[in-house]
Amino acid sequence: MSANNQLAEPVLLGDGSVAPPGVTIILGMTWKVLLGQKLGAMAVQAAVLAKASHYTHTPNIGSVGYTNLKPGVKTTYISAAGIVASQKTMGDFLIGLALNETDTWLCGVSNGSVVSGYDIVVNDALTFEKIVNAFKVRFEEAHLIGDVELGFAAEYGWDAISEGLASKEFRKNATIRPTSKGLSERFEAVPKKVLYIGGIALILLVGQRFIVPAISNVFHKPKEIAVIDPSEAWKDALDEWVRAHPVSSQGSLNELLDALANQPLVVAGWQASAFDCVWGQKSWQCTTKYSASKRSHTNQAFEAAKPKDWITTFTPMRDVQVRYDIAASAVKLDVKSLKPVADYELITMSQLQQITPLIADSAAPMGTFVKVPVPEPKTNEGQPIALPADMLIPKVSMLKIIAPLRDIAAFQTWINDVAWTNVSLRIERGKQPSAKDSAITMELKGNFYAKN
Repeated sequence: MSANNQLAEPVLLGDGSVAPPGVTIILGMTWKVLLGQKLGAMAVQAAVLAKASHYTHTPNIGSVGYTNLKPGVKTTYISAAGIVASQKTMGDFLIGLALNETDTWLCGVSNGSVVSGYDIVVNDALTFEKIVNAFKVRFEEAHLIGDVELGFAAEYGWDAISEGLASKEFRKNATIRPTSKGLSERFEAVPKKVLYIGGIALILLVGQRFIVPAISNVFHKPKEIAVIDPSEAWKDALDEWVRAHPVSSQGSLNELLDALANQPLVVAGWQASAFDCVWGQKSWQCTTKYSASKRSHTNQAFEAAKPKDWITTFTPMRDVQVRYDIAASAVKLDVKSLKPVADYELITMSQLQQITPLIADSAAPMGTFVKVPVPEPKTNEGQPIALPADMLIPKVSMLKIIAPLRDIAAFQTWINDVAWTNVSLRIERGKQPSAKDSAITMELKGNFYAKN
């Protein structure tokens, strides 16, 4: 499929109540965000790369609209979205105006720039609702204005478009021009002195084979200025974050507990009192605290009896902390297979509520879901790239549970849904077991990852 066929089919509003004589209003153009310094050149290039016959771009504004229109028509094409963008230079707005009984025009602007994907004519309620909801999610303080029948605030109508057309500045900003004219203007922007010297050189060299290719390369083949696709930029940023943050695999908690069960509770008379393990992306990094109770329990005796791979730190006179790693398999977070947030808030939380007596010492066992901290991508010039409305970033919620170790079986229904990060065991020798307490208390921390 060619780029021509990929462009949205525009809707033309001819002479009538909105457009004055000699003017045709265009709805449904394709818009792209521009990030950089040479916005005018980037706008022309974007239209050329899309093989669009016409484009519109307001100087110093970071968006370009383009489409395909019939050549040779004696009319002035004006972008309705361009008019709205010129009028609404501060804040986020979604305009909704009915064209007829079935068709509705939606236009989204943010601080004077048309938002990609929000110059569109829709004719079904499902698409309308999806687009409106996506805009509200992306711009939390957005103003929805237009036809009250659509549920919008009655602060904007077709008469506002007509008023915008009456403004020379707004009309100029929203005028749609042939892409070929934009290319020629790039050519005309070259200083006359340079063109004059070029003309003399052309005569002296007697031939076009040196000059014409140079002009063609400079002016008719646009300079490769990066036109950044925000969706691709954010997808790459998310992929990089996922690669940099491997999570513990399913079943890793049971594997860790099995390994800890094989660690000695007594070494040369020193007794273990605490186990702490932190997920280290490739292994569990663990420490165990041992305490001595008799004079014969010396540092030298402990050092001689401990496993060789342990790293010891003595706290004279009675304690020692040992460090060691326990192998574990790391996996890449499978973003596509994540459960919805609602599943955790309803199903998993209900399961937690059923074992409340076991986790009475836990404070807020499941936290609020927030977006994972994906670093905001930037342009080569260091400008931030806005998150597209249709780009969904995974969410994460921290789980914390404190319970007797003997009750680990109560968690088996959902334990593999957690990417565990911290596991601690506390041993209190001589403690009398009860419904809430045991000699070994377990504290677990981990993350639930979910999709919107």
